Amino acid sequence: MPHYVEKLFFELHIKGIIPIIVHPEKIRRLIEQPDLLYKLVKNGALTQVAAASIQGALGKQIKKFSLQLVESNLTHFIASDAHNASTYIHTY
Repeated sequence: MPHYVEKLFFELHIKGIIPIIVHPEKIRRLIEQPDLLYKLVKNGALTQVAAASIQGALGKQIKKFSLQLVESNLTHFIASDAHNASTYIHTY
């Protein structure tokens, strides 16, 4: 997540583009600064969390944060990660 993300997203919005933040549960800066994610979503960004993250396949910390994002209405899409299904096949 670049330090200029807010400016970048603002410029995208001006052009009519809605940014989608994929895997926010894996971005250290957002884990450490969840207020930034809230601000980005409040300003129109959408988020996509991986189902495997919610299930805990990527660890307890990511699961906890993923569930917090869902419960806080900061998740708009839950992805299957089907492009990498072999890694998570045991969790389904």
